Amino acid sequence: MINEKMFISSHQSFWLGVAPMLSQFVKTRNPHLERITKPFNLTTGDNRGLIGELTFRLFAVSYQRSCKATELDEMEVRHCVERSVEFIQRFRAFSRQPVLHASLEGINEASQLADRLVNFFNSEITDLKLWPVFPGCGWLDPGEGDVIGGSTLYEIKCGQSRIKGKDIKQILCYLALNYASNAYEIDRICLYNPRTGLVLRCMVDSLCRDVAGVAAPLLLGDIVEYVSEPSWTLEGV
Repeated sequence: MINEKMFISSHQSFWLGVAPMLSQFVKTRNPHLERITKPFNLTTGDNRGLIGELTFRLFAVSYQRSCKATELDEMEVRHCVERSVEFIQRFRAFSRQPVLHASLEGINEASQLADRLVNFFNSEITDLKLWPVFPGCGWLDPGEGDVIGGSTLYEIKCGQSRIKGKDIKQILCYLALNYASNAYEIDRICLYNPRTGLVLRCMVDSLCRDVAGVAAPLLLGDIVEYVSEPSWTLEGV
């Protein structure tokens, strides 16, 4: 069993074959992303992955409390920091990299980015399901998305770059797992970056046609079929 991040990075020939127009899609759409707000220029030396995880956890608590992230009390913030560090370190169990920590400046950065998420979702939809779980399929582990609101799957990225191919592959993994399980009704996706202030929105079927040239059931079905094959038959793919 592997998670979606490992699947995305270790099965390049599969992705090239199943979504041959993905690179062109990213190249074409990036210059025309919708701008929600101006870029966020504050950056610290803190680990970018930690900042991103902390941003979303602060947003989640803010959503539950119906307040801004910058209004959370010290105990709530500290708990979010601890959970974020634990989450990132889990993927570094055998790494020799230094133990992560969040500086005061980094916490402030994450809090302001989280407030951008609060503002964004307040203008989108208020009934949200955070961390939706997509049941695993074959040798692909269950996936945990960011947000589902209505019939839209929202994914949040906090890096300084625009959309990357791996972002779309991650979304396709969640959509494929959902296609196999029928856990949620999803007909559109939205990828938002509170740091750049840019957003990508598209219907699921349009996304699949743009990256693979086929309708959503065909592309998602191909992914489901692939991960359902015995893993030993796919070595080197």
